[in-house]
Amino acid sequence: EEFVGRFRNTERAALPVLALTTNTALLTDWAEHAGWEDVFARQVKALGQPGDLLVGIATRGVGRSVVEGCKAARAQGMTCVALVGEEGAGELARAADMVLTVPSADSQRVHEAHLVVLHVLCALVEEHLVSGLPLPGGEPSERPTWAALPGARAVAEAGGKRRVRVARKEE
Repeated sequence: EEFVGRFRNTERAALPVLALTTNTALLTDWAEHAGWEDVFARQVKALGQPGDLLVGIATRGVGRSVVEGCKAARAQGMTCVALVGEEGAGELARAADMVLTVPSADSQRVHEAHLVVLHVLCALVEEHLVSGLPLPGGEPSERPTWAALPGARAVAEAGGKRRVRVARKEE
């Protein structure tokens, strides 16, 4: 909602972002006929474009539907960022380009931290892609891409995974 609507910048244009969890008719119909494990992958195959970003959110990183969505995204030249909890070293983490780990096994705390991470991402997108500030290495982009965010280019150039702990575990 913050990308299509707005986050803080009330003057910016809407951004082309979809939540793959909101089309109830598709979700229930596809799940009934093909199974839940393919419900996000099917949408990614239909809507995803090379250079797009998929954010997969799974507390433990083992949700088959999210894992398959991430695999489909990478097969299409998209980038997949996984938001997981401490126990999230599952298959989603292995399938993603970048993993943001909340160092907690408490699902409620993980969900709360994921919300903060998503709001930070919204703020970065508005600041670097929409506000007219020059993007790293050039002028403002006409069509925003994930690669313009600070650090994203380094991930792409390294061609490997980057793991980030989003908070320090309290002792």
